[in-house]
Formats: sequence, structure tokens, C-alpha cells
Amino acid sequence: MNRSRRAFLRDSTTATVALSLSRLSFAATDGDVPRQTPTYNHWQDIYRKKWTWDKIVHSSHSCNCNNNCSWKVYVRDGIVWREEQTAGYIQHNPGLADYNPQGCQKGAAYSHEMYRESRLRYPLKRVGERGQGKWARVSWDEALTDIATNLVEIVRDDGHDSIVASLATHAGFPNKGGPAKGRFIDLIGGVLLDNYGDIGDSQAGTMITTGVQSFSGSSDGQMLSKCIILWVYNPALTRIPDAHYLHEARYRGATIISISPDQNPSHMHADYWLNPRPGTDSALAMAMCHILVRDRLYDVPFIKEQTDLPFLVRDDTQKFLRESDLREGGSEDVFLVWDSHTEAAVAVPGSMGSADKTLLLGDIDPTLEGHWQLKLADGSTASVRPVFERLKKTLATPTPEFAAEQTGVGSKTIEFIARLYADADPALIEIGWGLPKLYHGDLLARAIILMSALSGNTGKEGGGFWSGGIAPMEGLEFMMAPLIMKTGRHRIVPGPSWLYVHGGLREMSSRWIPTPGDKSGDDYIMEAIEKQWMPVYPAADKTPRALIECGSNILRRTRMNHILQESLWPKLKLVVTIDYRMTSTALASDYVLPAAGYYELEGIKAS
Repeated sequence: MNRSRRAFLRDSTTATVALSLSRLSFAATDGDVPRQTPTYNHWQDIYRKKWTWDKIVHSSHSCNCNNNCSWKVYVRDGIVWREEQTAGYIQHNPGLADYNPQGCQKGAAYSHEMYRESRLRYPLKRVGERGQGKWARVSWDEALTDIATNLVEIVRDDGHDSIVASLATHAGFPNKGGPAKGRFIDLIGGVLLDNYGDIGDSQAGTMITTGVQSFSGSSDGQMLSKCIILWVYNPALTRIPDAHYLHEARYRGATIISISPDQNPSHMHADYWLNPRPGTDSALAMAMCHILVRDRLYDVPFIKEQTDLPFLVRDDTQKFLRESDLREGGSEDVFLVWDSHTEAAVAVPGSMGSADKTLLLGDIDPTLEGHWQLKLADGSTASVRPVFERLKKTLATPTPEFAAEQTGVGSKTIEFIARLYADADPALIEIGWGLPKLYHGDLLARAIILMSALSGNTGKEGGGFWSGGIAPMEGLEFMMAPLIMKTGRHRIVPGPSWLYVHGGLREMSSRWIPTPGDKSGDDYIMEAIEKQWMPVYPAADKTPRALIECGSNILRRTRMNHILQESLWPKLKLVVTIDYRMTSTALASDYVLPAAGYYELEGIKAS
């Protein structure tokens, strides 16, 4: 703040000239009338003009939180000068806080990001060695012709599947270029890398347990909760527009508990903070489930109707008892429970093969505990027991004392927090996208879902389990249609396995993968690849030759990215980056093509 007026005027004038020169060819124009470059004689002119504009445009940008908040963008002479929150969201639920104002400093910085020195404005061709930063400006025709020629030659010499592109996060939405990129790679017969595994942004445990990965309620629903656990979740930093609901819930009497190994901007607003050793959270969650079952704090009506805990399991096969086990011609998709009223195994409604598509039990009263001998259709007998009986055996080991030894959190603290959660009605557990990045994060998610089910919170307003909601819109399938491959040549492979084989990470990662028995982690991974359980294209004995990055930045997001530059980059005949600014990958590319930013194109910006 100790700058002189002379310095301010000098810098502002330079910035103004830069802004005038940085109008992109795809910016909106008023017919064929050329725009006049404004003249500023004094720094005060710039300051005063900042509060005038030609028009206001409504727009947004996809920040890390995915809120896509509504912003007013103030435009003068074709240049975005500033933006501010629209604050036009209606109140959906009377008695609860509305959503205004949606937006944070990440969005407010975008007008500055548009005009930074790193902004790309012209196609660039590398003239020095990769990574040297030596570029020549070329025309679009020259750049596109050179790139197309290279790709044709690579297909001819090395095959279609030697051309690779990263799918990128949020790739399905038009404003991220995903559908166009997906369609192009599909038509050329290339390979798309699904990078959610690279960055750990895939809730594997949630998908394994339920079949889908995104659960949530409306953000204001948090205000209805009596207890909220933030498990490896830091909304004060990663969901800034919604974080106020946590504070408002607390003022309404909710207890906020933060479980995270680090001190973060959210834990300071919590009533309790538990900091287990990194990667030991699964033991903590299982100990809390142990307490719920040991002290009979579970919701019996809920788990009888809404879970598979009453389902009968055969002791000999360890599989669900099915209708086909008891009678010839019975369904393989109808499961059974032990009915306390009839003292017999009966088909439970709501199975995949049930005629009645309902979970309502009617006159059936499933039994949760016990074991019985049943005569099977083939004349043999089998011992059966409910899943709940097996669960009790599983939960006998992770006691609070066991968890305390594993996590470093005291056993009495674990008991206290578990009871706080069990006694609250409703109670909510929210996990963040840091959770799947933890070792055994899948098991942690499954244990947390079990907590929600045992306590009967799943499905309650202000309760349950949230893993980050993605709101589907009517018609979204038509937006996504270009990304849906149609030629039959498409190949989408997980980024981690592809980089393991072609990126040089095999030599690094295989050293520490823990496995039981004599086989190494590398043995298991390569077996899966060779037997096409986890296919990789091109095959391990072939070489990738071209990489196209659009809306993605593989050299930033990949752990040990220096290994990629040492092992993958020498194999590549062509590297192309399409972005609105210079990125880590762009700096190591052969061609860099400028892309429009969020304020410079029309599109449906949805999350």
C-alpha cells in the first residue's frame, strides 16, 4: 500500500493497454463496428470508470466446490472489470436460511484470472526443447494442420490406441469441452483416461456399498440436524458458499464434530475435534459401530425394514439364502428372513425378484438374532442365521480400546462421541473428497454408511450420510450425449493403471503395495491387466505416441509427475494442451492452443 501515484498510474496504464490488446477473437462484438480503445489520462479516471459499465452479464464458473454460483459480470468496452454475487436465490424452505449470497473469493478472482500474464491468446508452437519455454506464435491454420498431420501419421505408424487424452473432472459438461473431446477421441479410435482414480476423487466405498457414489440433501437441511459429523471434510475451505449452514445449525442447537487428522478452517468452528492418526479412521468408525450394537443403540424397526441385516445367510456357502435353495423353480433373486410370527423362513418383500416392489414388511416381523436348521430343495440341511448375527461377530473385535490403540484417540472419547451421535435425532455424517484419498478410504466410507443405517438416520431430513451431491437436471442426458460413445471403438481406462504401465509408475508404486501371501502387489496388478480384468490401451508391449490435454493438467494432478516426464514424455511424438492459461502440462507441450474462459462462452454450467 506504499505505492506512489506515479507508480499506480504507470502500472494501471500498462494494465489498461494489456486489457485492450487482450480482447480475444471469440469475444462478443456489436456488428462490424470496430470498438474504440478508451483513453485514460489519470489514475483517477480508471478508478471512477471502474464503477461504470456497458452491460451486466449473468455467468458463473466451476470452482472446486462445484456450486457454480450465480454472478453478475460487469463489462465495459468488451472487458470484464469486476463481478459480484447475484444474491437472487429464492428461499425454498420457510424457517430455514436462504442460499444468498452464493459465491466466494475464488469466483471473485476470475476477472483477474482472465487477464493475467499467463493467459493464452494465440496458438503457440514449441521451438526449443520441451519445457524450455521457447515458443513461436503461429496461426490457427498452421497449428491445426500440423497437429492433424501428426495425428494421422501416428495412427498410420503406431495405431489408433496410441493417441491418449485425459477425460478431466466435470468432463461431461459442454463448458468444460468434455463432449467434444470425447467425441473426437472416439472417432479417431483413441484412449480416454478416467482421472478420478488419479486424484482420488471417486467414493469407491460408497459405490461398493450402494451402487452410486453421491448422496446429499439440500444444504439448508443441515439446519434440521441435531448432530453433524464432518469426517475428513473441510467445508469452510472447500464449500465456502454453503459453510454458513453449519454455523446456523450450531446456533439452532446442533453439535458439530470434526474428525480429521489436521487442524483446518472448519475444525475451529466445531464443538469437538477428533484427530486420529492419518489412515486409521476405519478403526474409529468400526469402534463406534461396535458401541451402537453392544449397547443396543440401534434402530430396530429401521434396520428390519430398510437394510439387509435380517436376511438369512447360509453357514456353509456364506451366501444369502434364496428361494431357489428351498424349492425347485424358486427365484435366485428372492431372499428370505426368519419371521417371528410364523417361526419360519419367509420371502422378504423388496428383493430384486419380488413381485411386490416395496420394502414394507406388512405382517412379517424379521428376527435379527438366532440360527436355524432348514431343509433344502435337494434334501440336505443347512444352518442359517441373519446378517445381523454375523455383523455382531465382526464388530466384536474393534472395541474402543482397540481403536484407541490404532488411532491415538482415547477410548472414553470414542464412547462419548458415539453416544452423542446415537442420542441425536436426526444425526448427519458428511464426508469430503479427501476421504477416498486415504488408504482404506473405501472401508471407512462403508463403516460410516453402516453407522448411519444402524442409527436409523438414513433418509431423514437433516440426517443420514452425505458424500457430496451432484444434482441431475432433466435433459442432462442430451447434454451428455456427445460424450456417449457410438462407434464401438471407444476405450476409457482408469488413469492409475494406465500410468502404472505406460507412465513409469510401476517401478515406483509396486515397492510399497502391501499384499497377503507370497504374491506381490505388482503380481496382482499385472495379472489383472494381462487377463483384461483391468484393460489398458495400448497394450503393455506397445507405446503411447500422442497426448492431448483439454480441461486437464496431468503434470499437476499426478503424484510423482516428474516420473511421467522422465518415462512417458520421451515416448510421445506429440503433446497438445488446450487451455486458457499456461499450465504445467502446457509448458511441456509441443503445441498450446488457447481456449475460451467461463465468461467468454455460452454454455450450461451445471453441477
